Amino acid sequence: MKAQIHYGKFDMGAEVSVPGKLYLDHDASELLVWECNGTNLPYQETIFGVSSHGIRITLLGCTAPEITVGVHNGKEYCFEAVVKFKLALLGDEHFYENREEITVARFSFEGLTSFFGHNTRKRYKKSDDGSTVLSHCADTAYGDIRILSLVEHSRSWSGVEEDTLVEVEFNEKVFADKVWEIVRNLHFLFGLCIRNLPKLIYVEVRKEIANEDTLLFSGEEKRGDDSIKDGPPVNDSLASPEFCPENFTKVIQQWIAKILDSNWNTATLVFFDCFFSNKFSPERHIIICNAFYQLPACDRKFDENTTLTELSKIVSHRFEKVQFELRDVVQFDQMENVITLAINCRNFFVHGQNKRYSPIFMQEECRQLLTSSLEFIFAMSLLLDCGWNVKDWIQRFQRQLSERHPFSSYIQRFPFKSLSLIRRKDEIDRKTQGLGHEA
Repeated sequence: MKAQIHYGKFDMGAEVSVPGKLYLDHDASELLVWECNGTNLPYQETIFGVSSHGIRITLLGCTAPEITVGVHNGKEYCFEAVVKFKLALLGDEHFYENREEITVARFSFEGLTSFFGHNTRKRYKKSDDGSTVLSHCADTAYGDIRILSLVEHSRSWSGVEEDTLVEVEFNEKVFADKVWEIVRNLHFLFGLCIRNLPKLIYVEVRKEIANEDTLLFSGEEKRGDDSIKDGPPVNDSLASPEFCPENFTKVIQQWIAKILDSNWNTATLVFFDCFFSNKFSPERHIIICNAFYQLPACDRKFDENTTLTELSKIVSHRFEKVQFELRDVVQFDQMENVITLAINCRNFFVHGQNKRYSPIFMQEECRQLLTSSLEFIFAMSLLLDCGWNVKDWIQRFQRQLSERHPFSSYIQRFPFKSLSLIRRKDEIDRKTQGLGHEA
């Protein structure tokens, strides 16, 4: 890993916030802070901060500050202090650690209660305090992954606790960067299923020492003032732990196994950079196109006279998989035209090409359909690669008339929106030809 330096403000506890420099270089990583009042700097195992570029920083497993004392006007004061730590989280994507070998990791997510509802048809287990534990277990290439939710009971009420626990028990000892890679991918998978990224609020890492599972460190993330909004009801989630638990487990197994493919892993992370945004900006459109570029090139034999670009081939190949599975549900008659326009839109923003369609590309409503089409094809095809039962999902959301997930809404509205878009394109083509301009 290339060494990195981040300047920012850090919360040391006891309402003490100080400037500092975060240096990341595996075993040499440390936090240097200064401008501390007095000589008694607070100590806490978890330190939160924000970099000068607005990146949220969480340091876990922190040691007590090593204080350098200075003298000013005859009084001692904390000149600067150095803090060592076990793990550093930067935003939702970056992870740095010292080289501890880990056997068990536990992560808690906030915002998944509707995903793992209290009326779910799962195996129930009684915990020590008498509450019920809702449990899913998937045996993956790395080890066992368990997803747990606690249910509280009273005479008149039963409800799921706010947090959902993900526990990973590894077959072999791994370094923490692999732990974070797995949990980050599960984090995104849950978010894709409910279209609402849950918040990671707690982490606990353990390793085997003298044949005993020993806590290395733990840390709790700051919770916002407002409780995170929960996702859509279970009937609308893509992969359902309630209505189709066996398929849900299979998707998790295959999703985690595909992390071993670096191209696949990079493509999914690029995709999630844009998927959870609420704005259909040109940047979002370019990002989803870049995600397709990260996927392996398709090996399908196209007609030698085809003029498709490499990106067009990849997207069209992915769409064929989706179209085949949904052939009895919705007709994507205009999809190839939409794909062509979507790629032209990307080239317009990147290279300034296809300017005659700029009225389409510059209007957010039109660009929303183009961007949503690419995101729909990308995500659906990846889930199908992981053994997803798309027909089960289609039947559930159609039966419940639920359209809270954007893909539900997309399928219902695509025939009408795509037809309107292509009509507008044809109108531009007719006007262009009438003016004697070349296509």
